[in-house]
Amino acid sequence: MHKIITEQQLVDALKNHKLWLSKRSGGVIANLSFYDISGTNLSNIQLPRAKLAGGKFVGCNFSGANLSEADLYAANLSQAKLIETNLKDANLRGANLNKADLSCAIVEGTDLRAGTIVRPKDGDSSDITPCNLGQCTLDHAIFRNADLTRAYLADISAIESDFSGAVLQSVNLSGSNFKGAKLDNVDLSGANLNDADLSDCSMQNACLDRADIKGANFNNANTAGASFEGISIEYAKLNQTKISTTADGAPVSVEEILQAHQDWLRTNGAKGHFANLDGYDLSGSNLSSHDLSGASLQGANLSGANISGTKLAMANLTDAKLQEADLTGTILSGAKLIEANLDGANLEQAKLAPLAVKRSRGTQTRKLVPTTLQGASLVAARLQGANLRSAILCDTNLTSADFNSADLRGADFSRANLYSANFTDADVTDAKLMGVDLGKAPLSREQLESLREDDPSAGQYSLPEAAQG
Repeated sequence: MHKIITEQQLVDALKNHKLWLSKRSGGVIANLSFYDISGTNLSNIQLPRAKLAGGKFVGCNFSGANLSEADLYAANLSQAKLIETNLKDANLRGANLNKADLSCAIVEGTDLRAGTIVRPKDGDSSDITPCNLGQCTLDHAIFRNADLTRAYLADISAIESDFSGAVLQSVNLSGSNFKGAKLDNVDLSGANLNDADLSDCSMQNACLDRADIKGANFNNANTAGASFEGISIEYAKLNQTKISTTADGAPVSVEEILQAHQDWLRTNGAKGHFANLDGYDLSGSNLSSHDLSGASLQGANLSGANISGTKLAMANLTDAKLQEADLTGTILSGAKLIEANLDGANLEQAKLAPLAVKRSRGTQTRKLVPTTLQGASLVAARLQGANLRSAILCDTNLTSADFNSADLRGADFSRANLYSANFTDADVTDAKLMGVDLGKAPLSREQLESLREDDPSAGQYSLPEAAQG
């Protein structure tokens, strides 16, 4: 049970503490341990080195207060206002700061590790309790060199805060917003960063060994010299992230992967690295006019991305998410888009004709590799003027897709759903529609009559041998 303090007793305690600080007669250090003063306005109060352990300060206003070196061990500061509060070198082990506002607070060198509180009188010990900062507002706060080992910081807002040199081992930071924060030399080993926003952060020389970063947003973060041992980066958002290398020297940032892939293509595999972007979240990215021929993007999220004019010949985009992506003029000859989602994507003038494989010395082979979209979804996709000669479109969902003026010669539409698709002026000569409900296929009589066998010509896009598999 918390003790009750009268208003006069509180006034006297604060007065005597002020005298103690100035080393004047009658001064006594303030001891509010285990007292309940919830809801009290203590803004701008001077309580450095005060004893506040186990106190209940729910909803208190400590804005602008000086609590440096104060003992707040296991104190309850939930929903408290600590705006611009000085908590430098304070002891907040096991404290409850749930939903507190620490905007612009100074928490430098503060101890926020887990703690065990011993109750007065009966001496019973509670379980070890982590410092709880869940759903706190820490925007612009200074946590330099603070120790938050095993603290709970899920769903906090720490925009442009400074955690440089802080210890955040095994901390739960899931869903938190650290956009633009300084996290240089921070220890995040074993931390839970699921869905955390670390975009625009400075994380130089940070340690993220064994951290869980699934869904975390590292867009445009600077992680030069950071350590990522024992973690999987495939499902993190890494667009434009300045990550140097992994332990074995392989590039891990998208920017470096793209550059290394160019080297791999240019040297026919002798230099650089094959681009493996399987599972990467590249939604909304600008990948226009890049050469990703032969790259692997299985399960990648490219929804809303700008991929116009990009070369993706022989690329593997199986199960990729490409909803609303801009693929205008993109070369997808010989690519695999099996069960990919292209709903609402723009493929106007895209080239999905079969790839005529060429050797590195330029001589032609007889091998033709068709573009495969089996099982893909292209609901309301725009394919005006696209070249899909001999493309495999079996079992696709083409509801409301627009093939106006597209080249569909020899394409295989077996068992496809063509409901409300637009084939105006499309060339469907020799196309296959086995298992298609022709009553729902909006083809003209002339187009239906052109469905006969013939050997379609192939696209003439070449590819380095290294990318031909």
